[in-house]
Amino acid sequence: MERAPEEGKVKKKATNLSIREDLLGIARQDGLNLSNLLESALIDYCRRKKEAQWLEENQPGITAYNERIDGNGVFGAKYRRF
Repeated sequence: MERAPEEGKVKKKATNLSIREDLLGIARQDGLNLSNLLESALIDYCRRKKEAQWLEENQPGITAYNERIDGNGVFGAKYRRF
């Protein structure tokens, strides 16, 4: 997945969406900017998806590291004072 461009550095494109009429009414009543709200939600979705993908790809290494620490302890643990 590509990295989300920073705001203000990317062109915007008009699009048509279908949305529930009741939700649209509430959004308008509350003065919500639907474009900004959707954009923020998509950025959040892409970030969460990328994090989940990274975790899945790196899970074997994370598991191996945790098992090594459980078995051998942390380097320098005998010198810690906490």
